[in-house]
Amino acid sequence: MIKLSYAYNGSKLHHITEVNDRSKVYTCPFCKEQVWFKKGEEREHHFAHQANSNCSASPETILHFHAKHYLADLISGSSALNVEFQILRSDHSKVLNDLRKMIPIQNETNIRLADILEFYDYFPASGEIERRIGPYIVDVFAANEELQNSICFEIFVSHQIEPDKRAYFVDHRIPFIEVIPKQLSTTQIEFTLHDYYLPGFFDAEINHMESNVLNYLFATYKQELHLQLMQEDSILPELHLKKRAVQALRKELLDQPEIGLNNHKVFEGAHYFMCQAHNTVIKNEVTVKNVRYGKSKAGKPFLTINDGSYYVAAETNIFYDLLNKMMRRAEVTAYVGGWNDLSRDQVIGFDFPVPNLDKVEKAARRVVDQTLAEFEFKIERRLQQVESNKVK
Repeated sequence: MIKLSYAYNGSKLHHITEVNDRSKVYTCPFCKEQVWFKKGEEREHHFAHQANSNCSASPETILHFHAKHYLADLISGSSALNVEFQILRSDHSKVLNDLRKMIPIQNETNIRLADILEFYDYFPASGEIERRIGPYIVDVFAANEELQNSICFEIFVSHQIEPDKRAYFVDHRIPFIEVIPKQLSTTQIEFTLHDYYLPGFFDAEINHMESNVLNYLFATYKQELHLQLMQEDSILPELHLKKRAVQALRKELLDQPEIGLNNHKVFEGAHYFMCQAHNTVIKNEVTVKNVRYGKSKAGKPFLTINDGSYYVAAETNIFYDLLNKMMRRAEVTAYVGGWNDLSRDQVIGFDFPVPNLDKVEKAARRVVDQTLAEFEFKIERRLQQVESNKVK
């Protein structure tokens, strides 16, 4: 049964949370049939068709429509804008992840939509649906009254942003965010960040991250280094402490023995490609011990894991998710061929590049050490400035 979050009353679109008047007529945004709102104490609030409805809107079409309007409503009416994204492509985020394995610094890789809008120094008057920007139509458009500092939002349900469209945003320095929606209920949608172009935004975020790392280092190594403050009102002792704290951590990391490619510890804290059938709900996790391929009595192939304990549902859907994620991170090779009794070539296999774990470990150490070296350089430069001003 189709559960709608939005319906029209005349030409105005209403969210299910806004309606209470049963004398008004509401229609489906897709088939234009009349719908009725259901708002009981126990069941989920939604608009519903009659039982014999001919509405043929697909789940993907409905999700895309709901997500566009839900995001536009958040932009227009919410002062909190508590939509959280995760920084996925920041090199400094990778550094912090490496550091987090060794020191308990606070997770700073989550950002809110409000943070992004605040950085660009505006809050839009409204979120517009399907606004034309140059030669392209964007799903949701947000701008202030002067149409400055605009941000474009793309909703990725079945198709991600086209390369030409993305290039247009970048070439014209138009910030954009592409998100994947997940409908938790008719009144709540969760967004996952898929792609973005936010010029200048992460420079401020990186400075904030670096400050948190230095504050942790200062507090951790202050006693260990046995340094005494010379003057309570002087900035020099604190800078010296921070410099030695960074040097101590660099030495500690460099003195650690190599983990080694064949050691199981190399997988501690590893990043995994999580793939999942669309709109499914995870109830439990099990370790895969074996996989079996078989055929039903009707000749339909199927997969099971752990000696038939679980059937693998929606294999094609899961494989699509995996392949799509792998393609975004590396060059995937497809093998084309077939069986001798087939005249038309098909894709019969894929080659996924697997990183050399030994090189990954060494690269991670280099990135962490380079970042700490940058911290040390900044502190040293600040020390020189302070000392120079004291001489004057």
